Amino acid sequence: MSPLSVPPPGSDVTRVRTVLVVDDDTNQRQLVHDILEMHGYTVVGASSVREGLTALQQMKPSAIVLDLSLPGADGFSFLRELRAWPERKRIPVLVVSASILQEDAIKALEAGANGYLAKPISVTEFPEALRRAIAGEGFEYQRPASPKS
Repeated sequence: MSPLSVPPPGSDVTRVRTVLVVDDDTNQRQLVHDILEMHGYTVVGASSVREGLTALQQMKPSAIVLDLSLPGADGFSFLRELRAWPERKRIPVLVVSASILQEDAIKALEAGANGYLAKPISVTEFPEALRRAIAGEGFEYQRPASPKS
């Protein structure tokens, strides 16, 4: 199975270190996949809210990495549906978004996110933010570092 596709029905990808990545940007999914694979995670990808929810019918990952801007429905609707799903509502979600607005981070928190990183992600900060989200160490909001002048 490709790490960037939805698992086939009946597949066993429910290991403790499995992460579902919901992002419509193929390059971003690949970057997240590569970083997480280096840290020992198995990664399953989805490019829309519908694909992400379908994947969750087949698996219970240890965490979800979620973009907010998705085709058809946004990441906020994914969060609301996830948090209303009794068997899946406790899965930690790290939002990774191009938006640097604090209002979007607050809205993500209110919808049930466990952390928020603005793109572009840092190869070192991203895995640590995901670890904190999985450990339940509180909501994390990180803006990208400002370029030094």
